[in-house]
Amino acid sequence: MRARTWAAKAVGAALLVCVASVGASAQMGPAKPAPAPLIVPGRSLGQWTLDTVIQDLLFQFNSQYPINLSEPTVQFRKGLWYHEWHEEQLTALSLNGSPVVAALGTSDPSYRTAEHIGVGSSPQQITAAYNNPDITLVPAISAEVLIYNSLGIAFELPYVATANGYPTVERVFVFRAGQAASIWVTP
Repeated sequence: MRARTWAAKAVGAALLVCVASVGASAQMGPAKPAPAPLIVPGRSLGQWTLDTVIQDLLFQFNSQYPINLSEPTVQFRKGLWYHEWHEEQLTALSLNGSPVVAALGTSDPSYRTAEHIGVGSSPQQITAAYNNPDITLVPAISAEVLIYNSLGIAFELPYVATANGYPTVERVFVFRAGQAASIWVTP
């Protein structure tokens, strides 16, 4: 009799645990999708911060050697080291071979700022979120770069002949606020 009572209590307790866990999971609801990688002006692109050491990126992505911009390009200053990972849609710039990242760029449309600005955004959306840029570069006719030096963010918009202009962002860069002149050829 005692064995039967003990068994009934054990089964009852097991059922109670099962019902409680089912109830708890039902209250939690369906799994939410992972949040989009966040662009934080002056600080980071997703998990990558401006404190990232270039060697960490090279190791992470089993990377090739960087391109040394020994001569200035129409966009970037002389002396930058340019690193690009096409598969990850990530660009890193370092100053004069410095081990620390000076700017990070992405062409991945899943990355967004808190204001929902990123690859694919229009110039109108950018100015609605951030007002007018501190610096606008139009090197040659290939791209327009809207630089918010005081925030540490820049938006690269390529020229599209069929649109006769620069309709959407192709790449977003974050950099330390106030440091645009050390990265871009600014007026």
